[in-house]
Amino acid sequence: MPSGRTAPRSASFLRSFLDWLAPQEAAAAPRDTLAAPAPRQMQIAIAGKSISYELSRGRRKTVGLMVSRKGLVVRAPLRTSQREINEILVERSAWITQRLEEWRARTHLIAGDFQENGSVLFRGKRMRLRVVASLFDSLEVTDDTIVIASSKPLSTEMQQRLVERWMRETAQAEFAPKVCLMAEAIGVEVKRVKLTDTTTMWGSCTSDGVVRLTFRLIQLPPALANYVIAHEISHRREMNHSPRFWEWVRALDPHFKTHRRTLAAYTPLLEEGDALAA
Repeated sequence: MPSGRTAPRSASFLRSFLDWLAPQEAAAAPRDTLAAPAPRQMQIAIAGKSISYELSRGRRKTVGLMVSRKGLVVRAPLRTSQREINEILVERSAWITQRLEEWRARTHLIAGDFQENGSVLFRGKRMRLRVVASLFDSLEVTDDTIVIASSKPLSTEMQQRLVERWMRETAQAEFAPKVCLMAEAIGVEVKRVKLTDTTTMWGSCTSDGVVRLTFRLIQLPPALANYVIAHEISHRREMNHSPRFWEWVRALDPHFKTHRRTLAAYTPLLEEGDALAA
């Protein structure tokens, strides 16, 4: 058992050691606790054009580029210099400008305009939007027109919410029975059909039989919407994309290869984009 005289010296040594250690830990702290800054709007001249983009920094090892209907997004490591980022953008300028032009063209054809006399896609057909004053609120649809009757002025955002709510209700009524019929056709069970607002995928299917579909499927030509449903139902047989899976898709949609290629033209309805690791 230590004597009473050695204890203070041990305590003193321990305090000295901790005092020496603390500055070392403090010096390393900024690197470990460096917070990611908020995304910034940036601009650069490449290929003779002025390109606006969003710069997002975070804990990653490489610079990634994404082009979608929202434009160019650059994701970079926290410590990558702006000069390095600019050099990458110049190096990838051909890819960037080509993808931006493609997305502008596709978005112009697909995206909706929810203002008065604008138009939106419904079952693959361009529908004109009309807003009329009325004592009662209603939404009616003809062959080529969506008519919103309102007792008060509506903002563009409110008009969009009304149209999308109607689309969601229509999609639920139309797609739920189709899911059940396709499931029965290949002898599988679906426990639930859920319509979502997701803007990243057309649909998904879980191993326990829950099928999720974005209501935006109602904007596609019916044959393409049917392909998406067939794709998700086939996952009840194969939770992968093996040859066996595609045979189940073929059983539900014999023209699935054509529909799969055509579906790519409608991606501006979602927010997916073209990605490139720099």
